Amino acid sequence: MILNILKQFEATTKTTEKEQILKSNSDNELLKTAFHLAYSPSIIFNMKKLPDVDTHTGLTSLEESLTTLTECLIDDKLRGGAALDAVSNILRSVTEDDAEVISRIIKKDLRVGATASTANKVWKGLIKEQPQMLASSYSAKLV
Repeated sequence: MILNILKQFEATTKTTEKEQILKSNSDNELLKTAFHLAYSPSIIFNMKKLPDVDTHTGLTSLEESLTTLTECLIDDKLRGGAALDAVSNILRSVTEDDAEVISRIIKKDLRVGATASTANKVWKGLIKEQPQMLASSYSAKLV
């Protein structure tokens, strides 16, 4: 279900259409969670490579899997082989479509052509913005 919404995003290049898709699915808590986990800069999964999984049982829902993912990789801070095993088990326990969504979340890119600011237009304050102080070149007027 979530992958179908993400594919709708991929199909369009217009920002206004992407915002409209988000607004029409604004009550979908699972989509909201996916955007939060994927685009929040404070959430770090610490994985560079995802395990290869060829079988999917579909016994676990996407919502349960995201909760388990959060507990394993973010809260418990599993690293190395233990993290790969945990993610491998999660990917095996869901459907193939849900495994694709989880993979995109772990890679921190839903591949929809949207950013955190797009999500924040629909869900206010979902992804905290980190203020930055940028440098500028010397100018007598600025001094």
